[in-house]
Amino acid sequence: MKKIALFMVLILVALQACKKTETSEMENPELRPELTAEALEIPDDPTHCHNALTDTNLPWNNGFIGSFAVRYQVTPAGTILLEGDIAVPAELITNTPSTEERGASKAGVYLWPQARVYYSFATGYPTNLRNAFLTACQKWNLYTGIQFIQRTTQANYIRVFKDGNSNYSYVGYQGGMQNLSLADSNPGVAIHELGHALGLIHEHQRSDRNTKIWVNPGVANTGNFLRYTNSYNYTTFDWNSIMLYGSSPYGSSWTMLKLPGNTPFTNTIEYWRSQGSYALPSSSDIYAVNYMY
Repeated sequence: MKKIALFMVLILVALQACKKTETSEMENPELRPELTAEALEIPDDPTHCHNALTDTNLPWNNGFIGSFAVRYQVTPAGTILLEGDIAVPAELITNTPSTEERGASKAGVYLWPQARVYYSFATGYPTNLRNAFLTACQKWNLYTGIQFIQRTTQANYIRVFKDGNSNYSYVGYQGGMQNLSLADSNPGVAIHELGHALGLIHEHQRSDRNTKIWVNPGVANTGNFLRYTNSYNYTTFDWNSIMLYGSSPYGSSWTMLKLPGNTPFTNTIEYWRSQGSYALPSSSDIYAVNYMY
């Protein structure tokens, strides 16, 4: 019998058959000039921080995936979240370490067949959130050629709904119906969650992050900030990535600081929100998705 395929491994395994060797040559006339790391620095003042990607009102719980200790949250709908906004099957979590094979585990991140992502909206889903999701679909389609298609009878699709104040997605294609919760009307948040649905992980959790950011030891081994030692890094560390979290206050310090200089930073989602707009996928995000699909 095969041992459990740990979720921490799931999101890092190479995406094999569907990779491309070159990025798209399509023009992206709407893609904004990218910000410098210095432009994303914020004053040492917690009032400048806003992070819609984690619902801080949800308590953290301790458990295990196989023999690995994890911290997780549970949404009002009962979804298990790792890393603040990544959904995992509830049956993966145990109260004690286990080597038991679990039927819900998979051996890798899976891509959407033929680069087509089907979706449907839950009954009564608010119009402003629906529009934010559709804007995110349009942007990923413009830059990568991924097709987002409203579901009719397809068996494999994303169900978009509002689970309290949580924004989250599963990583990659799951098969069957998979939930994506969008509670924030800023399209940048929807673009981030669709990045997960397409197979991307968080930028600040990549294997080489310690060369660019300092992570507070108090959170370095917790769900949101765990460093993956064997991630696939298609480009250099990207401060403009739609998948990057920003610094948050933590005790008398911060969860993360930019190196060198130890300065707190925001992310493009919150930067462009502050400008009355929304973030777009970066050139590196686009390259990674084009490479995978």
